[in-house]
Amino acid sequence: MTNTEIRTAQVKVPNDDLQIDAHLAEPAQKGTFPAVIVIQEIFGVNIHIREVAEKFAKEGYVAMSSTGYAYAPTLFKRTAPGFEGGYTPEDVQQGRGYKEQTTADEILSDIKAAIAQPRVNIFQRFSLFLLPGLLTISTTLISCSVQTPNSENQATGLKTKVVRMGYQSSGDIVRLKGLIEKRLQPLGVSVEWAQFAAGPQLMEAMNVGRVDIGSVGETPPIFAQAAGTSLVYVASSKPSTGKGSGIIVQNNSTIRTLADLKGKKVVFQKGSASHYLLIKALEEAGLKYSDVQAISLPPSEARDAFIQGKIDAWVTWDPYLAVAQKKANARVLRDASGISTQGGYYMAARKFATENPKLVRLVLEEIDNTGQWAEKNRAEVVKLTIPHLKIDEDILTTMVERRTSGLRPITPEIMENQQKIADLFAKEKVIPKAISIKEAMLTNEQYAAITPETISQK
Repeated sequence: MTNTEIRTAQVKVPNDDLQIDAHLAEPAQKGTFPAVIVIQEIFGVNIHIREVAEKFAKEGYVAMSSTGYAYAPTLFKRTAPGFEGGYTPEDVQQGRGYKEQTTADEILSDIKAAIAQPRVNIFQRFSLFLLPGLLTISTTLISCSVQTPNSENQATGLKTKVVRMGYQSSGDIVRLKGLIEKRLQPLGVSVEWAQFAAGPQLMEAMNVGRVDIGSVGETPPIFAQAAGTSLVYVASSKPSTGKGSGIIVQNNSTIRTLADLKGKKVVFQKGSASHYLLIKALEEAGLKYSDVQAISLPPSEARDAFIQGKIDAWVTWDPYLAVAQKKANARVLRDASGISTQGGYYMAARKFATENPKLVRLVLEEIDNTGQWAEKNRAEVVKLTIPHLKIDEDILTTMVERRTSGLRPITPEIMENQQKIADLFAKEKVIPKAISIKEAMLTNEQYAAITPETISQK
């Protein structure tokens, strides 16, 4: 078995008027190689499926004795574009739902489109098998000519050739603008993006080594650190007005004040910024966290339960908040104004940040550049994101108007405020132990190395 150098890229596979997203992994050197199509499970082309594709690219396989070429097409393009699930019960349920909405003819058509790509052109015949929960394709390899261009390692001194970025389902204009890719490409470094339902799921992916850098609210890093994740704060997001998060009830609900929440079912994503908002809002009303029936659900499930009237109150954020206000006529009991004003963070796996300070600096610089552009071009942000979020333009406009963009450097004052949030969670016993935020910080010298000049004076 071999273990060759590879490169990866996100590519488009045309199928009539549809553009199928696919993950491409191929040997870095020039040559002719056998090829394989990697079929996703119900969880989309997630990190695991991409890693499978990359293993094929690195290893020789049956009767060929040469390195492989792997394509992983997204088969839920019609029903759930960009969907990437994990392996929680919630993800299984969501993935099965998307699978049921996708026909066998559509899947077969998309696979044929991938096979027909000029770079692949590998099969003379194939047969399709449908198994419970996943799709398997049996193939007969006859011949394959995959030509790869010459590869030159221009990233001298860098310890990685790929940066794995995590983002949440509310979308990420940094990903859509593609500036990080353009900035890192001359260095021979590619960028992979993974989508998560919320910050806690992103932090878990970082914990298991599948995400290098990701954007979350103020709360998920605290829960992740308490669970032992080796992470560091690398930059702070500018705090919003708080209008994009809130505690909502049905418009005809008898709940009129925060005090009325006592004894009621309140749903939120555990470990998210909504968790903090709920605790602070209850405190404001003279209530304790234990005074409500706290129920943790992912936003997608909570949305359905709220619309069906199965829960009394829901603590959420945009786009879910904006959609509920517009589609379900939800009434905001309390938004996050004056409460959740700490702002979010860009977090990084500690090992990645300490070994790749140059890359972290370049990534943060392009994130801030995109943020500055977004602040000045909100109408353009709407146009850029609407094809990907698939929500009404007026709802998206509301979201964009409530959002702030751009970065701030990590400072002692910001971290002191973050420590206060962590202390509150420990006091309320919603994390298993008290933590020191300083243990998730870099040294002053390390921050100087990763912090771009564009944000260092903010």
